[in-house]
Order: sequence, then structure tokens, then C-alpha cells
Amino acid sequence: MRFSSKLPILPRAPAPTRANSTPNAADAPRTRASPDTKSLVPRDDLAGLTKAYTKSLRDQRPDATGTPAGFNAFLKEKGMRLNVKDEGQVKMLLARDNRPAQYLQDVKTRRQDAFDARRRPGIDAPAPQTPPPSAGNPNAIKQISEEEIQQLPNRVLQDFARLGYGNSAQLLAKSPTALKRLEETSDADVRVAAGSSNGRSMTSRTTSGNKVTVYMDDVLKSGNHQAAAGTFLFEMNNAHRWDRFETLNTSAKQKVGTAPEYAQKKMEVEVEGMLHTGKCANELLVGKHAKMEDMMTGWYLGDYISYDKKVKDLPESLTKDERRVAISDLRSAIALERLDVRHGTGPRSTSHREVYERQFNTAR
Repeated sequence: MRFSSKLPILPRAPAPTRANSTPNAADAPRTRASPDTKSLVPRDDLAGLTKAYTKSLRDQRPDATGTPAGFNAFLKEKGMRLNVKDEGQVKMLLARDNRPAQYLQDVKTRRQDAFDARRRPGIDAPAPQTPPPSAGNPNAIKQISEEEIQQLPNRVLQDFARLGYGNSAQLLAKSPTALKRLEETSDADVRVAAGSSNGRSMTSRTTSGNKVTVYMDDVLKSGNHQAAAGTFLFEMNNAHRWDRFETLNTSAKQKVGTAPEYAQKKMEVEVEGMLHTGKCANELLVGKHAKMEDMMTGWYLGDYISYDKKVKDLPESLTKDERRVAISDLRSAIALERLDVRHGTGPRSTSHREVYERQFNTAR
């Protein structure tokens, strides 16, 4: 028997029509999912995610603290994204979850500050007792609760409040210009401690911890909270420019230039801090957060108002470079004037010129 090599031809099935076809998911209308909406973190999940983020940091280093930028990177690794509306909530959650690490940092800082206070002869030890503020003074310095401290927007303000200057810190939080500067010093890891030099608050770099530190004189607590806030902001401005101060100190050790030139240059750096502090005072006045009579001590408000008027009175015909030089000359003139302003009373009073020229002559 012989078999045919050809296969039989089967009848072809009829083409599917809408009447006889089976519904298919692929035939359904397609809607493109928005990646921005799809990856947003639900607000209810934020608490658990911030806790997981800060825990992962502390697993690597016990005193590590989380930041909003770090949390965003943490979410990105998980394919998620934070809703802009939830940024404030994240800051509050991070402040809560950072407390164990912040406590370790504070303990280490207090130990280091106490060690530096014993080792550094130029810094007076804090007074054992702070003079109590006047009971009848509505502007007296007041402490605030830890919960209120945690609501302050950055670390240096929180550290300032923990020294007892609660309402002073709250006042500074109302100035956007001050807040920007304090955010910068927080990011630069500037520390805050109690102490003074020659009866005045000061800024210095610790010898062993190598941290730029603002020391607040406890005597300020017997005055108004506005004056303490101004003093703190001025010292934070000095901390912000500390690299420039150290460059000048190096030139003094190498005896570059003369003592009067060194004093003038150092005073010019301080004048920048004075004018920035005065600008913030004016901002608080315009925002009706303070009264003029309360901002005349510690804020350099008069210097700023006078300077601002002179800047506005410069001829409009000046070129950009000419205007820059004119503004620099105005600041140099303020520095020259401030050099001979005396601080203190009696035989112990000193001027910036005397202090800075002595620094130049004794620098080694």
C-alpha cells in the first residue's frame, strides 16, 4: 500500500467577529498610569518609613541623624517619591526619630564642651548661677518645653533654646533671612555652648573637637530675650565666616602686613555680620514681630538703617563695578569707625583696635 505525502486540507475556522469573539483584557481601552502619582508615598506610611530610615542610619553609626535629603534618597532606592505637601510632616517625624541619636550627640558635645572649657584658658567658665530675670519684665528670657524646642526648624536654634533662651530662639525663627543663615551654620555643624571671653559672648574653634562653637555669656539671661537673640545671630554670622577669620589669623602668625591693616580687615569681616544682623532686625520690625525700642541692643539696627540709606542714595548712573566698589567703601568706613568703639567701662574697657592689634603682635 502506498501512502500519499500530502496532508488533508482541513476546513478553516471562520474569522472571529464581535458577535462570536471572547472578550480579552488586551482589547480593553488602555490607560497610562502616571509614574509621578503611582510612586507617591501614602501619608499613612510616612511614620514607618522615616523610622526604618533612621534605624538604618543608626545601625551604621549610633549617633547618625536623618535629614530630609537623605530620606528622599532612601525613598528613591525603593522606587518611591515624597509628596511635596508632606515635607513638613517628614521634618517633624525625623525630629522625633532622630532623638536617640541626637541624645548621643548632645552627650558627646556636652562632654567635649566641658573638656574644652577646662583646657582653654581664653574661655571663662560658665557662671554657677544665672541671675534671675526681672519678674516684671515682659521681655525677659523664658525657657520653653522640649516639645516646643523640637518644633524649631533647625539644630542650632534648638541648641540655643536648650541653653535656656527659648523665646529668643522663637523670635529668630520668624525672620526668613536669619533662618537661612542658621540653616547654613547647622549644616556646617557649628556648635552652641555656654561660656564667654572677657565677659562677652564669642565664637571660636574647639582645640580637640575642631568644631566652630558659639559661646553664649550667661549674663545675657538677665536681660531681654530680643538682645540675646541679636547677640546669638551676630555670633552665628561670625561662625559662618570663620574660614575668613582663620585666614587672617594665619597671616598674623606669618606677620603679613601690619597690625593696623590686620585690625581693619578683621573688623570688615565683622561688619558683614553686623549688617546682616541689622537686616534681620529690620525684617522682624516690618513683620511686626518686634518693636523698635526692643531691637536697639545686640542687633546693630542703627548701623544697618544708616548703611541701607547710603546704599539707596548712591547715584543710579554708577556702573555695576563702580557700585560694588562704592558699597565696599561704605562697609570699610563703618569698620574704621567701629574699630575705636570701646566695650565695657573703667580701666578694663577695650576697643576692637586694641584687641586686634594685640592679636597680630602676639600671634605665633
